[in-house]
Amino acid sequence: MSVVGIDIGTSRVRIAYGRGAGRMAEIEAVIARDLPADSSADGEVVDADLVATVIEDMIGELGVRARDCVCAVGPPVASLRLLQLPRMSPLDRERAARIDVERRLGRATNDVIVRTSPVTGLLDGYLVGAVAGRALRSRTAAVRRAGLRARAVDFEGSALARAFPDADAILDVGTARATLHAVRDGIPTTLWSPIGGAAVTAAIREDLGVEQRAAETRKRSVGAAGAGAAAFEEVVAEASTLVRSARRRNCSIERLALFGNGSRLTGLRAALERAGDVRVVAARPAGLSADAYPDDVALVGAADWGLAIGLARWDRR
Repeated sequence: MSVVGIDIGTSRVRIAYGRGAGRMAEIEAVIARDLPADSSADGEVVDADLVATVIEDMIGELGVRARDCVCAVGPPVASLRLLQLPRMSPLDRERAARIDVERRLGRATNDVIVRTSPVTGLLDGYLVGAVAGRALRSRTAAVRRAGLRARAVDFEGSALARAFPDADAILDVGTARATLHAVRDGIPTTLWSPIGGAAVTAAIREDLGVEQRAAETRKRSVGAAGAGAAAFEEVVAEASTLVRSARRRNCSIERLALFGNGSRLTGLRAALERAGDVRVVAARPAGLSADAYPDDVALVGAADWGLAIGLARWDRR
């Protein structure tokens, strides 16, 4: 059964749809729209009705009849972790997983949903997923009010691994944070830092004394050349630290794919290769129709579409 992949970001919504199901799906249509300011923030859909209206309009423009969809959650409101658990009852396993999540969070998990799933081929291995209840409820409310059914809510790292299967890791440079998903056997190890493209925009704005829109336009066209250089270097340093931290956790990272609008920063690719001792690759999202999207279009769109495409290729494995 085909599903609609919906990526609800901080400033944009992306929707992907195609023929077929799971990893065999061929994505024939991808669409993106800007969101009104403050309608989505910190992983939570603040105004579900407003976001639902945007999604409904996008679905109508695509002419999609399918009503099952998959959306995603990620840091800072969600985590996914591989955990070794001895044999125990399902109830005790859920309790042990919640204790692990509380230990990592350093607080009680009153509004955190915790689930476990066995890992095929790994004795006593379980994936432990945790998500803030408010983030989960706000996402499902938005798609439901748009007339869709949330078939699943996936973890961002798992969806990006499906979109970029030939990369050892995916670096998502978003508006407010940089997130590294190092993937091994389809399981992501996720690390993140609270700095992203917005920091560079703010630095350019301050250095040049220009308005927000002008600073954003400059960032996208010439990067941090002559302004915002310190913030740009901080993004590179933080991203390189994430790569080194993942390697210390036995993640082999040789090929790194970039994702997120911040990944389009001029000079970022070369700077990361030098600082992180890694090969940054241009990756066409897996499953994206070659007939509908030639390579030049696919490579440009990858930074924006990858998560939605990975969600549209969701399966139960």
